[in-house]
Amino acid sequence: MKSRQQWTLIALAFAAAGSWWLTASDDGEAPPAAPEAPGQPGYYLRDAKLEQTDDDGRVYLRITTERAAQDPASQEIELTPVRVEYMPPGTAPWLLTADQGRLPPGGRIVSLSENVTLTGTPVPRAAPAIIRTPRLALDTVDSIATTTAAVRIELGKQVMFATGMRADLKHDRMALEANVRGRYVR
Repeated sequence: MKSRQQWTLIALAFAAAGSWWLTASDDGEAPPAAPEAPGQPGYYLRDAKLEQTDDDGRVYLRITTERAAQDPASQEIELTPVRVEYMPPGTAPWLLTADQGRLPPGGRIVSLSENVTLTGTPVPRAAPAIIRTPRLALDTVDSIATTTAAVRIELGKQVMFATGMRADLKHDRMALEANVRGRYVR
């Protein structure tokens, strides 16, 4: 009987050593990763209106969109389509429209893309200034609109084309970067 117990103990010792060896050996493969959950927006709004006010509580920026969704990774708000009413103090209002827009945390720069139109009437009773471009960034603090893309500028019957633009909306100044050409009609 004693020998039978010895053989059982030896068999158990070999089994324990074998299981330890199997679990301790590294075959170089990492265990399979758990599947990631699909990304969810931080929040999602339909038919949204976002407003920004100055220190006196006057609305100077109104963004209207059919859909607003926050990207949880970047915290940016994606807007589709987007309409921006920009009313800086002491100057004429401007209207921006685009198929898409992005608003980063803090809301200083509104980035617009696809069929961007910037319309304003800087001089009362004058033809509106209409700027068309594929993309545009609006700095709402400094009242500067910029793009490196092609632009078409319409002032009544006058049309100008350029590549790249910087427009100071508060002081009604515009600088065209390159490839400037135009058509003037009396």
